[in-house]
Amino acid sequence: MQLIKVRYLKGDLEVGRPYTFYSKEIVEVGDKVQINGNTKGVVSSINVEESEIEAFKDKVKTILGKLQDFYFTFCADQNHAGHYVKINGTYASAREKMIERYSEKWGFQYFEKEWAKNVEEMKKIGFPVETEFVESE
Repeated sequence: MQLIKVRYLKGDLEVGRPYTFYSKEIVEVGDKVQINGNTKGVVSSINVEESEIEAFKDKVKTILGKLQDFYFTFCADQNHAGHYVKINGTYASAREKMIERYSEKWGFQYFEKEWAKNVEEMKKIGFPVETEFVESE
């Protein structure tokens, strides 16, 4: 696990001093993270020394994950074929939002880097990728 420092976000502004958290996934300085249910923050420091938290090590919590844009597509035989949904969240929270909105009636989930490559491949085989459903938060 990575030991990091995070400043809380209020809207798009970083507020307060940095707090120490664990992260199960690798994050970089500047990454936005989901701290808990509704609380978000920005990573201000990575690879924090264990000695810095020795006095309160048992109270350090783990963030839920890194916030990213995820893209969901629909299969050719589905109602929204040719469209996609973009949801910002952790891998799990984005997937949960998609299931909540469309049940299991969608095709694939992509990280942003995978998405750009996939769009080009879909266009090459003639699969239309036309309209975005704005579903980001």
